[in-house]
Amino acid sequence: KKQKMVDCEGCCRNDRVRDGDQDGTNPPVDAVLSTPIRSPNDSANSQASVSLVKLSSTTVLRKIHSVLYYQNWTLILSAISLIASILYFVSSVQTARVSSQAQLFNTVLSEYSHESVLDSFHDISNFYVTHKETYADAFVKEYNQLSEQGIVLEHARRRLEAYYQKLMLFNEFDLLHYNYLKVFPGPIEGEKFLNLVKPLSIAKAKDRNVGVSRVYEFVQKLYNLPPKSSTKHTEL
Repeated sequence: KKQKMVDCEGCCRNDRVRDGDQDGTNPPVDAVLSTPIRSPNDSANSQASVSLVKLSSTTVLRKIHSVLYYQNWTLILSAISLIASILYFVSSVQTARVSSQAQLFNTVLSEYSHESVLDSFHDISNFYVTHKETYADAFVKEYNQLSEQGIVLEHARRRLEAYYQKLMLFNEFDLLHYNYLKVFPGPIEGEKFLNLVKPLSIAKAKDRNVGVSRVYEFVQKLYNLPPKSSTKHTEL
């Protein structure tokens, strides 16, 4: 009996060792055997791997930041270069425009002082001195008769009208600025043109039942002249 009791106690002890204590203080043998054994080197390797990952992430972020930094500067320099090119182009266009208008204004000055223009004003002014207030009707009569004086006056009238009409078109096509035209021919010459040439054009337009050129209205507005100018500039 004692031997059987000893054998029973040994079996129970073995069962507890195999299955673990009932109070759960000791793990089962299978669990103990299946648990991997970790050495201090494994912990060090794990920490090294984490540090390596962190270092790699930091390096990648630095490279990305460096690339973005240089790309931003590249974009900024490209934008500055583009703005400088646009400003240079605008400045070149403005310079070319001013130079072109200066050359055209020089041509206008030379043409106005040409002998043909001076003779045209002289012929009409002399005809006005001879006929005074009736010189427009006298001009139409002479022209209809195809007299030599009538043809000379018609050529003079058309030459002066064409000159001012050319100035008007230069201004409308933005080839010659108002600032140039206000300086020359100027209000005095403009008033003389209206007083001498406009009555002849009106008289001929009535005789032919046609309209009058709008160049006279342009000159009047350009120099802010009254609708009916005085006659102090009709004699040269």
